[in-house]
Amino acid sequence: MNSLPNFSHGSYIDQDHEDLITPRPGSNTGLSDDRFLHLITTELLRDAHVQAWDREVGETLSAMMTMAGYDDRAKAVHLGFFGAAVSDSLGPYPSVRTPRWESFMTDDHTPVELSWAWSDEQSTPTVRYSVEPIGWTAGSANEQAAASLLNRTRSYAQGLDLSWYRHFLRNEAVSSSQTFSAFHLEDDGSTTVKSYFIPTVKPSSLGISNLDLVEQAIQTLQPLGPECSSTTLMGQFSLLKDFILCHTPMQQPVVEIVAIDCVNPADSRIKIYIRSKNTTFSSMINVMSLGGRLPFLTDTVMYSLKELWVAVFGSGAEDDVGALSRPLPTIDHRTSGILYYLELKPGAPLPKPKVYLPVRHYARDDEQIARGLSGFLERRGKFLANGVTYHEGVKSLW
Repeated sequence: MNSLPNFSHGSYIDQDHEDLITPRPGSNTGLSDDRFLHLITTELLRDAHVQAWDREVGETLSAMMTMAGYDDRAKAVHLGFFGAAVSDSLGPYPSVRTPRWESFMTDDHTPVELSWAWSDEQSTPTVRYSVEPIGWTAGSANEQAAASLLNRTRSYAQGLDLSWYRHFLRNEAVSSSQTFSAFHLEDDGSTTVKSYFIPTVKPSSLGISNLDLVEQAIQTLQPLGPECSSTTLMGQFSLLKDFILCHTPMQQPVVEIVAIDCVNPADSRIKIYIRSKNTTFSSMINVMSLGGRLPFLTDTVMYSLKELWVAVFGSGAEDDVGALSRPLPTIDHRTSGILYYLELKPGAPLPKPKVYLPVRHYARDDEQIARGLSGFLERRGKFLANGVTYHEGVKSLW
C-alpha cells in the first residue's frame, strides 16, 4: 500500500511567514516585540479560520464520502488534502465580525460547493467539490490564491497538467471573482482537477463579447498534434457560435464560464457554459440540440428529461404533464434562467451538451428537489452505499 502524501502547509506559509517558524520575542529576528506579537496573533487567527473551514466543510465532505462507500484510506487522502491545502485557500471564515467575500460560486456566496455525481456505469456516486480560492487578500488583483492551491495540488493529483490552465488564465481571467477549482474524488484516493474561468470584465474593457474572447482563446491554443489542434476544437465551437448568433441580441444565450480539465491537453476538455433566460422545456431541448445543429436527443434521453423536469418543477402530481408546457416563473436574479454547457474535446466531431436544471430558483422547496431527484435515481438503480436513497442521504446531512 502506498504511503499517504504529505499535505503540510509547506512553502505557501513558509514563504510568507519565515520568521514565524521558531523565533520568540527577544530572539535575533530583526523584528520588534510588538511587530512579532502582531504577526503571531495574525497567524493564530488565520489558523482559527482554516480550522473553521476544515471543521464545517470537512465534516460534511467526510460524511458524503462515507455514504458513497469510500474506504478509510481514500477518505484520509482526500480529507488530508482538503484540511491542509483547500481550507487554507478559502480565506477568512464568514462571521458577524468577518465580512463575507461574495463569491460567485454559489447563490449565497459561499465559496464551496459539494456534490454527488452518478454515472451510467456505477450504482453509487463519486464525490466532487468546487471552491473559489479566495486567500487572505481577496480582490481583483489577487490571483495568488488559485495558483498557490494548484501548485500544492501536484503531490495530490497524479497527472496534473497546467498547460491549458496557464493559457486560459492569460486569456480569460481578470474579474474579481474569476477562478474556481474543482476536485473529482475517486474511491481509490486519486483525483482529477478542473479549473473554471469567468470572462466577465476583460471583454468589456476590450469592447468584445465573452463569446469573442473564448473564441480567441481557443484559436490561440498551441497545437499538440493533428488530434489536438485548435482546428478540430474550432469546428465544434463554430456550431455553438452559429447557434448563439442566430438569436436576436436580447434573446442570445450568454457565455458565462469556461472550464478545462487540468490533464494532458490531448485528454482534456473545454466546457463552455451558456445561460439562457428562456425557461420552457421546449427551449431547453432546442438549446441542447443547438437548434438542430446536433443530432436530436434519443427517446430514452427525452423520456428521462421529461420525467425529471416534472419531478422537480411540477405541481406534485406525477402526471403533471402541464409542467412541460409552462414556462418557469419569472425570477429577477443574476443566475435565473437555465445553464447549459457544451463540451469540446480534441478529436471529437461534435460538442456534447449538458444542462443544469435550476432547482434553487424554480422548485417549490428543498423537499420537492430531494424527493424528486431521489425517485428519479432510484428508478434507475442509483443509490448511496448500502442501498441508502439520495433523499435519506441528504436528510442525514442536515
